[in-house]
Amino acid sequence: MTNPVASPRIDPRPTWAVAVHTAKQVLAHVRPDDLGRPTPCDEFDVASLLGHMTSAMMRTEAVGSGTDPFAFPNIITDVPSDAWPATLGAQLDAATAAWADDASLDRVTTLPWVTADGTTMLPTYVAELTVHTWDLAQALGTDVDWDPDAVAMADGVARTLLPDGRCEEMEMPNGMTIPFHSAVDVSSGAAPIDHLVAWYGRQP
Repeated sequence: MTNPVASPRIDPRPTWAVAVHTAKQVLAHVRPDDLGRPTPCDEFDVASLLGHMTSAMMRTEAVGSGTDPFAFPNIITDVPSDAWPATLGAQLDAATAAWADDASLDRVTTLPWVTADGTTMLPTYVAELTVHTWDLAQALGTDVDWDPDAVAMADGVARTLLPDGRCEEMEMPNGMTIPFHSAVDVSSGAAPIDHLVAWYGRQP
C-alpha cells in the first residue's frame, strides 16, 4: 500500500505534540501497584502495555531519524516498576526530537502496512499512541480530555489504512503481533474517541 493518506500536505508534528502531551498526562497516574491491572488490549496488562508503548515510540523515533524501526523487541521489559513514567516519558521526548528536522517529513519509509513520506507516516503513530493512551487510561480509571484534532487525525489514518477495520490480518515482521482487532459497532452519536478505539477493536 503506497501513501494511502496523501491529501494536502499538512505538518503533523503539532498534532503529534498534543497526542504526546495527552499520553504524558495519563502516564503521570501510573503507580507500581497498577502494573498488574488488565487493560482493554487483551494481550497486555499495564506493565506490558507500557513496554509495548515504549517500543512503539522507539519505532517512531527510528522512522523520524531514518533508522531501522524493527530493531527493537515488541515489548520493552527491563524497566524497574517505579520507573515507567520517566522511561516512557523520555522515549516520547526522544521520538518527538527525531521529527524536529524538516527532512523527516520528506523521508520515505516502507513498513508492512504502508510506504509513505513522513507527513503520512507520523499520523500513523498519532493513531497508535492515542489508542494505547486510551487503553492505559481505561486500565487506570483516569479521565482524559481528548484533543479533537489528535483524535480526528488518528481516526482518519485508521479508516484509510484499515478501510474494513480488520487490523489483525496485517502481516508483521520478526514474529511481531498486532495488538488490535476487528472493528466493533458503536452508536452514531458516540464520542469521537469511542469511534476511534472501536475501529481498532476496543469496546468503548
